[in-house]
Amino acid sequence: MWKSKSLRNFSSMNFQGIWIGMISGVAIQTLVLVFMTWRTDWESQVEKASARLNRWLLPTSLESDETTNHE
Repeated sequence: MWKSKSLRNFSSMNFQGIWIGMISGVAIQTLVLVFMTWRTDWESQVEKASARLNRWLLPTSLESDETTNHE
């Protein structure tokens, strides 16, 4: 009997229930992202990104030679 009453209460919420669910989800997502951002070692991330970029980029001396030799 108790289960059927609680289910009726939830089904009568209609759009209000959708909004409560969406706002709750956004709030939880925001808290998780704030925690992840706070715990990230940004110096390490910069070093990793720089290493990846340096792997694909040409040294500056080679870049200038290629741009001037477009004959």
